[in-house]
Amino acid sequence: MRRGQRLALAIAHAIEQGDADDTTRAAIERAFSAFELGFTDKDIARVAHVVERAYDVIRETRRSELDGAYVDAASVLRRTVPAGVRRGTAFDVFVEVVRALAGEANSELAITGAVGRLLGWPDAASSHAREAVRIARASR
Repeated sequence: MRRGQRLALAIAHAIEQGDADDTTRAAIERAFSAFELGFTDKDIARVAHVVERAYDVIRETRRSELDGAYVDAASVLRRTVPAGVRRGTAFDVFVEVVRALAGEANSELAITGAVGRLLGWPDAASSHAREAVRIARASR
């Protein structure tokens, strides 16, 4: 809670001043992105649910049938995720996600990784990391 209070004070100060330095602005952007995650809880839950179903199906598929099952499961997964996820994600990504599901024995890791990938969180984290490094290097 102390960190939240510290962040809230920094944001309040920036609002009061009408501006913020690059470091504070970047921290606010990172915090907001993490807070919002870009999707509603309902969207996240929906994606997690359909990913879990895909995980169960692909993990039960016989090895000899996996090649066709990847594309089939990816097609079903693509059709059942929220429209915003479907529009922003290439079909090849769905296939990659299903392949990763098939290869991960730990269901929690598989589902969490797949949801993050479909929602673009690794890309967002990478973008925020690049910005943080840029700002940190510029301020030294």
